[in-house]
Amino acid sequence: MEETTLKRSANRSIVRVGEHVEKRWHHSSPLARLWDGWRARREARRLAALSERGLRVPRVLARRGTTLCIEWMEGAWDLEHCLRPPLPGLELRLGRWLSQLADAGVRHGDLHPANVLIDAQGEPVLIDMAAVRLGRPLDSAEKSRQLEQLLAGLVESVPTEFCQRLIAAHEPGEDPQARLGFARVQRRASVRAELDRWLRESSRCTRQGRELLARQSLPEPFVRLRYERESEREMRALWLQAARLSEHGILSARPLRWQQGPSGFVELCLPKSAEALAVRECLEHWAPALTERGLCIPDHSGLKAARDGEGRLWLIGVRRIEELEGRAPWR
Repeated sequence: MEETTLKRSANRSIVRVGEHVEKRWHHSSPLARLWDGWRARREARRLAALSERGLRVPRVLARRGTTLCIEWMEGAWDLEHCLRPPLPGLELRLGRWLSQLADAGVRHGDLHPANVLIDAQGEPVLIDMAAVRLGRPLDSAEKSRQLEQLLAGLVESVPTEFCQRLIAAHEPGEDPQARLGFARVQRRASVRAELDRWLRESSRCTRQGRELLARQSLPEPFVRLRYERESEREMRALWLQAARLSEHGILSARPLRWQQGPSGFVELCLPKSAEALAVRECLEHWAPALTERGLCIPDHSGLKAARDGEGRLWLIGVRRIEELEGRAPWR
């Protein structure tokens, strides 16, 4: 039967097999593998518990050792897809759904767009139970934290008005600007904290010996930009800052390959149609987005820029990013 990998990390794969989906746990550590069967059982129990509380979740079909089989939800898309552009009325449905989670006592420690599906009727569906805890209904502080957690994954990819309407649907009468401010701080902190995923086998990279390969580069055709004869520290900075800008939705040369070691190099990639552009023009273009994300580029020596065939502007060779403290996004 044909298989399609939907998502893969170092420890888990999500694969479509015919008309169902399989979640497969496969930790590399022998000790961690002992718990993979328990993880599959826990996921099945939590899906059943949420269903009993009246929440829409995928139906469990079977469990085999470290594999959990759940239904394929025909016509459903992940939330990230449904934000480009946002489906009409989606923010209101998300706000009501968050209230349903709170009333059902669902506390999710990792609520972001990749963990939410939108079904064929346009209703949200929770699909990742790893960080779910169940208990009494959430109090107002817990509801706010859960809202800010989801907003942190949305705030850089949708119009501000979308977020404001979502907040109003979930917390009528609350100050949306304050909520958005907290969400932006949380987003910046989460990107910073999770950059280590670009340094190991993860959902962002595969490792082959001393070589790191990005799982997702730009669509072909692209050109490779190779940086060599630099120190390990400089190559690490190039790799991580390109990754950080990419995570924040700022167009920059994307990480592609990092060969570590004495004769190592870093490869970044750009659309093949990209042509050289004045750095200042590119920085001025990205200034509002950098400021909104609380970031600045303090030093642009060696920095380059390009414009691709679709008119998009790309930064190239960023080696240092700082968090904004009341100054312009570049000095």
